[in-house]
Amino acid sequence: MTGEPNIKLLIEQVKASNEAAEYRLFKLFFPYIKSICNRYSNSEDESKEMLNDTFLKIIKNIDKYDPDFDFKPWIRKVCINSCLSYNRKYFEKQIVVPVEILNAIEFSDSETLAEQFSPDESLALLFDLSPQYRTVFNLYVFEEMKHHEIAQELNISVGTSKSNLNRAKAQLLEIMKSKKPDFFTHKKVFNG
Repeated sequence: MTGEPNIKLLIEQVKASNEAAEYRLFKLFFPYIKSICNRYSNSEDESKEMLNDTFLKIIKNIDKYDPDFDFKPWIRKVCINSCLSYNRKYFEKQIVVPVEILNAIEFSDSETLAEQFSPDESLALLFDLSPQYRTVFNLYVFEEMKHHEIAQELNISVGTSKSNLNRAKAQLLEIMKSKKPDFFTHKKVFNG
């Protein structure tokens, strides 16, 4: 990335407990980490808590980063794990999936969910999914994790991961039908 500080040098400064370097690292990766936290939170306050937790974990565990690999995927993993930990800690809270994810669901024609629902309506659809279905849906569709990875991450079986994904799609379809019945009575929306 052009115009960015030398990441390796910045990481070494953070390892040396340089507060200015920690702030530069925070500023540099804030938009990226914030976008991930937003997907897993229900509110701006939750997103801020997840973001703070993530950066604290990055700073605390920077010695575990292997400089032979890219830094951005490492912080992404730290962030996702931090968000999942937050949601496990506050199980009753729900995980948000961005509107674009809904367009990843297979449709039988060229119309997309975004053409039928406003962004606010689309997010509201996801709030209606049960937390365990939403979590698997998010990890599978957005994070592109395989079922065996989801199973390991959430401490569930592969079969449960697959079942939760299928149930999430079915539940989402029912929610969508209840919100826009006219659209669904004239078209077959989902493939399969």
